[in-house]
Amino acid sequence: MDSAINTEAPVVVDGGNVAGSEDISGCGKFCWDRIAIIRRLWQTQIDSQPQMTIVIDESVTHRFGAHCRAKYQQAARESGVLVQKYADSEILKLAEQTDAVVLTRDLFRDHRRAYPWIDGNTTRFVGWRAQDGQLVLEARDMGTPTDYTKSEYEENSELKASGANLDREEVRQALSRAYRCDTTECWVHKFDQGRFTGVPDLKDPSAPRCPVCKQCLVELGPIPKLVQVKFSDVKRNIVERLTLSPDMVLDVGRESSKDMLMRVVGQLCDLVSRTHLRIMWDGSTLKFTDYGSKNGTTFRRWLGKRRGYSEPITVTGTSFIVGPRDEVTVAGVLVVTRSAREFTLDSASSPTTPKSSGDETLPNS
Repeated sequence: MDSAINTEAPVVVDGGNVAGSEDISGCGKFCWDRIAIIRRLWQTQIDSQPQMTIVIDESVTHRFGAHCRAKYQQAARESGVLVQKYADSEILKLAEQTDAVVLTRDLFRDHRRAYPWIDGNTTRFVGWRAQDGQLVLEARDMGTPTDYTKSEYEENSELKASGANLDREEVRQALSRAYRCDTTECWVHKFDQGRFTGVPDLKDPSAPRCPVCKQCLVELGPIPKLVQVKFSDVKRNIVERLTLSPDMVLDVGRESSKDMLMRVVGQLCDLVSRTHLRIMWDGSTLKFTDYGSKNGTTFRRWLGKRRGYSEPITVTGTSFIVGPRDEVTVAGVLVVTRSAREFTLDSASSPTTPKSSGDETLPNS
């Protein structure tokens, strides 16, 4: 038994994660017996009478064979089993509310912003591994993913919930197109007759359908490529996002974006100039321009997983291109990064500042 595991805490079991683990013997891709094995393992190695709740995705229960389905149904009748459309959120909510330990191998990267206590945690999550032909339970170090990684996993999770698997090239192609719903009885059509702004039903990527009325959507052509920019304090405690459409610009400064600055860095926004820098997106290149700000701007280029970030360089009074994962620090208090989100489908939050006529010289404090 790992001494880091809280033996007195209630336990929440990630049923789908356990039932699908190939490291535990079972009768199919998803097997209820694996959950029973893990439960007995906990009783043997950790606590003989655990307060245990099993949370499992509804979709997983439909994939059990007849033998496992009968056992699952019996367990569900006896209590201690919660079936959810999306189990992960319920697992983490229960763990947060009851100080429970979570039995899983999932890293929950797409939930880290909603549940920041996961980052760096070494006591609340327990996994399993084979040792000398036997399964053993051990506490897990959940680590701290970068904000870039969290963004990437969040997007994949949101799209997967809509049936869009980004691993399939035909899905990626379908997501790069704009659509509208022409079914007059459908509320999606009534809401916006000009354009469908959600994620289509992509069970058949060659024929995207409205997720409400299930009728084929009318294709409108390629979507203008959007980019999402993230603003945070230097400790990444608070994050705000804005989406830019091609040829839109965003001025960052006390004069143009004070409300956002106050939400992210509070009174430290006084260190940011009235018009500190401008962000411009032309559909392919994200360009930043610092207008000779009083407290300056620094830039760190992402060099790859092996090399990490470059040393920060001062870019005050210059223009520069920002790529994915690059970091821009404004006045030493505000960090601006380009999001990992590749398919930003909703542009409702896009700034509406008109593009300048070419004069990029702006006053500063």
